[in-house]
Amino acid sequence: MPNNESPLDPVVLPPRKARDDAHVFLGTIHGVVTLAILDVDRWLIVEESGEPGLTADDIRAAGKEVHAHFGTLHAALNAGEYDGALVKVGLSGPEGQAKRKGLLNAVQRYVGAGIKNTRSYVTSLRRSLKWSSTIVGSVAAAFKEEIKFVPGAATAAEAVKEFVEVLLNATEPSEDQPGSSAQKDR
Repeated sequence: MPNNESPLDPVVLPPRKARDDAHVFLGTIHGVVTLAILDVDRWLIVEESGEPGLTADDIRAAGKEVHAHFGTLHAALNAGEYDGALVKVGLSGPEGQAKRKGLLNAVQRYVGAGIKNTRSYVTSLRRSLKWSSTIVGSVAAAFKEEIKFVPGAATAAEAVKEFVEVLLNATEPSEDQPGSSAQKDR
């Protein structure tokens, strides 16, 4: 165990708490991403423009690659070398609490939405992905600050963040979809 901490010590120091919270955040985000990939056939709107567009198979193939990056992030956190940087980027204290509440609320809505109503499902998925992007951005910033400790950690964080952005882009309502912001602007 890094930093000579006893697992039985009832007092968890803030830097260690930031690491523990980062593990929970990343596990939760990995769950959101996995569910989105598993349900991609239900929510991905395939454009009928004749242009080769993003397909469910594209999302699944990219998802296979991103799963390993989550493992790299957890392994990097286990080193304990990023604890101070995680505190600096707001993964503990009041900012960490706000991120935790935002993510957990969004995930609860997402999981509770079910797939019966596609619009509600996609809205709750997007909310979860936005919170996920915020948190992965914080983790990525911590890893960039301390890049010398675990080679590949910053790259893995960036890959996860970009895949979350791919999912966000893929779930964005099209301009001709009823109820979209583009439709409302007309």
